[in-house]
Amino acid sequence: MGDGRPPLSRLALAAGIIGLIFVVPWPPLVAFSKKGIQAIGTGTFIGMIGAVVAIILGVIAILHTRKGRRRGLWLGVMGVVFGLFGLVFQFGAGIGLYNYFGSIGHARKAVLVLKTPSSERSNAAEKWHEEFASKRLQVSVTPEEFEEWLKQVTDEYGQLQVAELNKSGSFASKNGVTTVNFKGHFVNGLTPVKVEVGLDKDGFRVDNFRVGDSSILD
Repeated sequence: MGDGRPPLSRLALAAGIIGLIFVVPWPPLVAFSKKGIQAIGTGTFIGMIGAVVAIILGVIAILHTRKGRRRGLWLGVMGVVFGLFGLVFQFGAGIGLYNYFGSIGHARKAVLVLKTPSSERSNAAEKWHEEFASKRLQVSVTPEEFEEWLKQVTDEYGQLQVAELNKSGSFASKNGVTTVNFKGHFVNGLTPVKVEVGLDKDGFRVDNFRVGDSSILD
C-alpha cells in the first residue's frame, strides 16, 4: 500500500462480520418468521454453522496476520470470540425455544381430552394414556383410573369448552418439568388447568394433570 502498511486481510474481515452476524441467536428469528417448532431446529443449525465458520475463518486470519503480513488481527480475534459466544447462544436459545413451544404444544393437545363426550371416554382415556402419559404417570395411573378421574372432573366442572393459556405465569420450568397453566372454560364456569410436561427419549410427555384442586395422581 502507498502508506507502507500491509493490506487488510479479507479473511479477518469476513471472520469479524460473520462472527458479528451469528453472535445474535438465530433460532428465534427463524422460528418467529416461519412459525413452527421445526423452524427452531433449522434456526439452531444455521446459527451454529455460521458460528463455526466465524471461528474457523478467525483462526486462519490470526495465523495470516500474526507476523504482520496482513492487517486485521483484531478482526480475526473478534471472529473467534463472537463465534464461540454464538455457539453457546444458538444452542441455548434453540433448546429453550424447543422446550417452550414443545411443552405448550403438547399440553394444548393433552387438555383436549377434557372435551371428550362420556360415550367416548373409555377409548379416549386408553389412547391418551398411551400417547401423552410419561412412563412415571403410566406406572402410577392405569387407563381405567384415568377414565375414572375424567368422569370425576366432568361431574364436578362439566365438559371443557375452551382452554386458553394464562397470560401471567403460563409457563414455568423446574427440575426438567415444565408446568403449563391454562384457564379452563368449563360448562360450570372458569377453572384453572395445569399440565406438567417433561421431555424424555420418546419426546414430550405429561407427568401430571390437574384440574382445579383435583390431580390425576391424587
